[in-house]
Amino acid sequence: MLEVSYIYFSISEVFQVVCAVCDTKQPIGKQQFHCDDCGICRVGGQENYFHCEKCGSCYSVTLRDNHLCVENSMDMCITGSVIAIM
Repeated sequence: MLEVSYIYFSISEVFQVVCAVCDTKQPIGKQQFHCDDCGICRVGGQENYFHCEKCGSCYSVTLRDNHLCVENSMDMCITGSVIAIM
């Protein structure tokens, strides 16, 4: 039989949490949320963002239907190289 233990903390004792989805450490108080479509945690409150399916990224709700949409623009690989945009 599985034994479950609970540990209770005062909020003043907690400085970071771990995302249950992507297992990354997050500071508290920044309104973090995990975007399943992006696959990462973001800050600023989920109610303030929407995920653009065409671009593949989250944007402020103030940009809904008003952002320059580039299909799959966020599907790039970060390699450590510097990319110059001219």
